[in-house]
Amino acid sequence: MSGSATSIVVTASAFIVAVGLLRVVLQQPASAVTAVLATAAYLPLHLNHVRHAAHGRRAPHGAWSVAVMATIILALLPVLGVQWFGALYPLGASVLLVMRPRQAVPVFAALVALPGVAGVLLGGLSWGIYFSAGVLLFGLMLAVPVWLVATVRDLRAAQSAVAGQAVVRERMRVEETLWRTLGSALEDIAAGGALAAREVTTAPDQAEHQLRGVIRTARDTLAEGRRLAGGFRSTGLRSELESAAALLRTTGIEVRLVLPPGEWLAAPPAALQAEVHGQVGRLLRRDDLRHCTIRVVGRGGDARVEFLTSDVPAQRSSAGEATT
Repeated sequence: MSGSATSIVVTASAFIVAVGLLRVVLQQPASAVTAVLATAAYLPLHLNHVRHAAHGRRAPHGAWSVAVMATIILALLPVLGVQWFGALYPLGASVLLVMRPRQAVPVFAALVALPGVAGVLLGGLSWGIYFSAGVLLFGLMLAVPVWLVATVRDLRAAQSAVAGQAVVRERMRVEETLWRTLGSALEDIAAGGALAAREVTTAPDQAEHQLRGVIRTARDTLAEGRRLAGGFRSTGLRSELESAAALLRTTGIEVRLVLPPGEWLAAPPAALQAEVHGQVGRLLRRDDLRHCTIRVVGRGGDARVEFLTSDVPAQRSSAGEATT
């Protein structure tokens, strides 16, 4: 979404500049070539400012490129006349996008005031007010959407970071549980096997007894490992669905999570988890989605996850098959 939004903002900026240029060409045909060349010189600089700002960064050498824009536009004001004041619109937007607020606010205010002051001095107060209002409105209209696009990008990055942190926390929890429950048992098995190896020639009966204990411990450890693995799978998918709901809520979507109690999915296949991730990604890219219900239906291998929205038909992910 943010990529298309950036394209829209860049296109809108170019369109506003083109409208101002057309006004100059139609009303002052003799100055058309000069206006076109000047626009061709400063427009790429302005679009570069917009593109970088939409990605949440300042354009390289942005202050210098704004200075070049200002030089081109202001130097031609005496030549191209009143209609060229429209070129202050993109200049004001570039000032807001590139310069830091402490410097941008007074410079932008000066650009807003410039047509009005010129109108008073030249006896054209009406067009001075018109272009001053234009610099204010169009400058903000060009800059604010770029800030919004950059904010959306930051939110998306933060959402990805939150999801990544949830995965890391889950892995740490699994590692800690395995070490706490199975680590000591494996150490006992290793120690018992080493002791039996030492006693196999000197005390065969004692070695046999030791080996039986090792085998018993190994079987108990294997059973415990299987139990934990099943619990991790179930808890893992439950945790993923809860994280998915939290992630969707951060975008303003009202999410209702319906999960059955107990061991509702003992061994969720990787395909089901991958499908859940894909469904969440598709929902995050939707701009019209406001309500969503995530529901687990069935148990075991027949379990499926349903994503029900108020705007589109139900989308389902199942352990045996996935339909969207």
